[in-house]
Amino acid sequence: QGPLRRLALATFLTTAWGDVSVLPDDPGQAANIRGQVAKTIEALRAFGCGRVVVVAHSGGAIISYMALSDPALSEAADTLVTHGQAIQMGRTIHHAEGEIRTSPGVRIERGQPLRIARWRDFHSTHDPASAGQLEEANPATPPALGIVFEDTEVWNRMSIAEDHSDYFSNDEEFV
Repeated sequence: QGPLRRLALATFLTTAWGDVSVLPDDPGQAANIRGQVAKTIEALRAFGCGRVVVVAHSGGAIISYMALSDPALSEAADTLVTHGQAIQMGRTIHHAEGEIRTSPGVRIERGQPLRIARWRDFHSTHDPASAGQLEEANPATPPALGIVFEDTEVWNRMSIAEDHSDYFSNDEEFV
């Protein structure tokens, strides 16, 4: 039972979160993914969308944060909605890797100027990816100036194994 549990945990971590370490530290892949987010926002604006809302989960929240803090982004989004975000995990990995100032991980540091007006973060009580509130939820360390930040804790399944992927099953608090 012990080796099977370790194998299941190792498989879960490498398949679900294996790319989290790539996002803050691989300049080529990070730039490519940020570029796709930027192109999508620009296309929506070109099609006449008056409001653009980026909804991001897990590593997608890291990507969105990095894209929205990129000074090369020509169009802003109005709102960022994150759930099960792994931003704090990405920050921890970036710090553990030695905080190379030229790595893409610099773009997920708290206080980066984000091209949004509002950010709404949902984190589940037992979600290991978000592991609780973002630093931005602390009144002593607010997000970048001008951003309205809302933090909401939700109760999904109260399970470390299921909470990360079960936000959309939570009709009352998330959906």
